[in-house]
Amino acid sequence: MKRSLLLFFCLVWMISSSPFSVLQAQEEINLNFINTELELFITYVAKKTNKRILYDSTIKGRKIFLVSATSVSEQDLYKIFLSVMEYNGYILETTGANNSEIIKVKRNIQGPWTQTRTLYTEKELESIKEEDQFITMVIKLDYISSREVQTTLRALRIVNPQGGNLAGIEGSNTILITDFAPNVKRIYDVIKLMDQQGPEQQFKVIKLKYASADDVVEKLTEFVSKDRPAAATGMGPDLEQIKISPDRRLNAVIVQAYQEKMKRMISLIEELDQELLSEPSNIHYIRLKHADATKLQETLSKLLEGGGLTKRALGSTGKVASTTGSTSGAKEVVTSIQAEPQTNSLIVKAENYEWKEIEGIIKQVDIRRPQVLIESALIEISPEDVFGLGLELFWAESPNDDGVTFGGGSDFGFSNLVTVNQDGSAKTINDKTTSIDKTVERIGKIPVPKRSDIDRGITAFMNYKDVFTMPMLLKAIKKDGDFKILSIPSILTNDHERAEIKVADAAPASSSTENNSGSRTDSFSGFQEAGTTLSITPHISGEKNYLRLDIEQTIDEFDRSQSTISGVPPKKVRKIATSITVPDGQTVVIGGFTYDSESETVEKIPLFGDLPIVGILFQTRIVNHQKRNIYLFVTPHILRESNFNDLFKHSYDYKVKAQSMGANVGMIDKAFARHQNKYAPTKGGLSPVYMVDYKTPENEKK
Repeated sequence: MKRSLLLFFCLVWMISSSPFSVLQAQEEINLNFINTELELFITYVAKKTNKRILYDSTIKGRKIFLVSATSVSEQDLYKIFLSVMEYNGYILETTGANNSEIIKVKRNIQGPWTQTRTLYTEKELESIKEEDQFITMVIKLDYISSREVQTTLRALRIVNPQGGNLAGIEGSNTILITDFAPNVKRIYDVIKLMDQQGPEQQFKVIKLKYASADDVVEKLTEFVSKDRPAAATGMGPDLEQIKISPDRRLNAVIVQAYQEKMKRMISLIEELDQELLSEPSNIHYIRLKHADATKLQETLSKLLEGGGLTKRALGSTGKVASTTGSTSGAKEVVTSIQAEPQTNSLIVKAENYEWKEIEGIIKQVDIRRPQVLIESALIEISPEDVFGLGLELFWAESPNDDGVTFGGGSDFGFSNLVTVNQDGSAKTINDKTTSIDKTVERIGKIPVPKRSDIDRGITAFMNYKDVFTMPMLLKAIKKDGDFKILSIPSILTNDHERAEIKVADAAPASSSTENNSGSRTDSFSGFQEAGTTLSITPHISGEKNYLRLDIEQTIDEFDRSQSTISGVPPKKVRKIATSITVPDGQTVVIGGFTYDSESETVEKIPLFGDLPIVGILFQTRIVNHQKRNIYLFVTPHILRESNFNDLFKHSYDYKVKAQSMGANVGMIDKAFARHQNKYAPTKGGLSPVYMVDYKTPENEKK
């Protein structure tokens, strides 16, 4: 109670004396507060401004120092009061209206953003009192983005750092500002100066008469991408943006651009939309130069089925030019590819943008591949050792008194003994006109051979008058084998194409059937082949001087030493399958077969042939030792020259070789005949190019 009375008397004394002297006529106040209680200062302002000010006990004990050299009005006193409270860490919140208005004094602990309760819009701008405390205003932007405003104002540092704040809402393109009322008005003025209408973007739907919308968009996109100037200083990226989109349903181009760019786009579209000699179509025809139409059609069809070709709208190139695809309801063409083998062509049905992609693939695939000439040699090294020794005897005596004639002999297949007439003509031993005496008398004649090899080796006979009445044939043979070239095949093929050479013998085969009576019937059942087959697939490597060869070599051979019921001898099969890498033009051995066998055949007369020592006179012995080595040599040649000079040169070499062996090559190749007749062609003539590369008397003179 005593404290309250003391404060009252002090306040009365301060009002009635210095430092305040109120001049009622001029309504001005001189301020001079030195070490004054803040609570007394609040009471004084409330009385002078007729405002209700609510504060709590935390105000007590705080002092202020305020000195003014000039007097102020009552209206300015409240503004000074706001500054003093802000300086001391307090904020004022106004609640109520008119006669019920109360100003609350609060400690600024969390900042004015959470403490403020006054919210204004642009329409309420004029009602904002400059003496108000912290307020929040919502500003709607018309032309520039809220992000750009935030970036600019923060760079200018125009917002009060002591509790002021700035936020943008991109969805509604608005700005929220919290600050002291005078500063909010200044920020609002700055924003309105920035939010001015710039160049206006335009939208145009330009219908085409002749050109395809996809083709025009593709060309415009390429043009805009290359022609885009560097962004000018202070010019945002959106200012230069041009958007282009095709509308397939209307066959039109949709363009979004600023006015200057729009005029340029319209002019370009008009120049591109020109009438062609033929109407554009979704069916395209392309004739292949090198690739096989059927194989390429299968490859492209698989690519389409697997989604390898992307159905996309052409012309999207990032920010410079982009498309949004066709409008709804546009009819899509189902892509299909058909091959025409007769002309080696492809017929493609597709949208223009997809056809461009297919055409690009065909151009990359339809190229002339290098050719590969493969020379090979199949060589057999066979050191065969055969020795044969045989003796053939015949004996016959004259008939006895009973008319019985005795005789005998050994037959190992060397000959057939026959009787002969006086003139030397042969008669069979069963000839009724031939007597045994004449047979014995004429037995010394050389028997007629029944085997073709009887004259090879040594063949001897012995018969001397009546001393030796037993004619004898003796044969001894020694045979050695050495080196033999089985075949030298050559073949020309494209890169990655399989080539095959086959040289074979065909033997007729028969089948036998037995009927109910027990007899057999033989019938022809076709041919069985045996021979040499060489299959090679070349692959030129990326290094270009090497090849990978996939080789398969098969050698089939009939075993003539054995027989079968069908008449076809058993077959021996030898096969090599491998993949190797060889240098261009080099000869390599890729493998071989080795066969080693030894056999001994003895034909003899029972009992007599088994006798010691003399048993050799009653037998034939053949010893055969055979060892065979078969090697395959391969020499590949890559033929790359686009004018086929390398191919013509190899062909010419073979023609010369064939000519030297007696072949009349000139009958087939007239140019070769003219060359052989020393009429050398000149450059630009109709003769093949390879003729000029060879030295002839005529070419040497030139």
